[in-house]
Amino acid sequence: MKHEKPNPISADPEVKPQKKQIPDSLNEVLAMHKIASKPIARESREDLEARRSVQKILANESPSINLKTSLHKIFWYRIWFYLVLRGVLNKGYFIEHYTSWRKSSGARYFEVLLSGGNKTIGSKSIPIDVFLLGGFPSKDEIESKIELIEPLISRPLVKNNKKKSVVDIVGRHNLENIKIDVDKAVASGKIAGLAKSRGKDARHKYSGNRKDLYREISRKIGTQTKESMFIRGVSEFVETKAK
Repeated sequence: MKHEKPNPISADPEVKPQKKQIPDSLNEVLAMHKIASKPIARESREDLEARRSVQKILANESPSINLKTSLHKIFWYRIWFYLVLRGVLNKGYFIEHYTSWRKSSGARYFEVLLSGGNKTIGSKSIPIDVFLLGGFPSKDEIESKIELIEPLISRPLVKNNKKKSVVDIVGRHNLENIKIDVDKAVASGKIAGLAKSRGKDARHKYSGNRKDLYREISRKIGTQTKESMFIRGVSEFVETKAK
């Protein structure tokens, strides 16, 4: 089946493509293909066959839709695309008109939201490209409320530069117990490598790591603090030589 091809869009960057009409009915879709909605005196055989094929497909696929039915534009793009895939209508016209809409007013839309219709449908959103591949819409879809929705703007995660204090991580009670245990250990002199601080605000010093210190204090002094909390909090009071 041969149809007149649409005029190619100018490649001149200074010439902007004209905004195409958005279909509101199948009659308008046919008009965009220069096919009359009803027989006329001077009509090509190809146009006559195309119109008859469209009417036959409508009768078989969706009897509730006729050439004059008014539906949301996204439905007509979907039906139009289906007729193109069936080889009834020329793909060039569809590409030209659909591309024009997607580059202009349709550029901001990402999904089709169907809601408030038949209980079978409920409420759901479908990506536009998936929606267009759905063929003829069902009766339930036609009865649904259609809305084109914009994508959610992804916001970058706000980095929290505020570092948690040791008190927030370990807890005040655990921190107080760690200080008491360390002070007892220093005063006892029972732990080799643990030296008393020489300044008021200076930390004690230990030649081993924090795990070693915990094991030594647990064995020789005793502590009720868990190892994980001790390791996180002991650096407030003791400078260890190794991690």
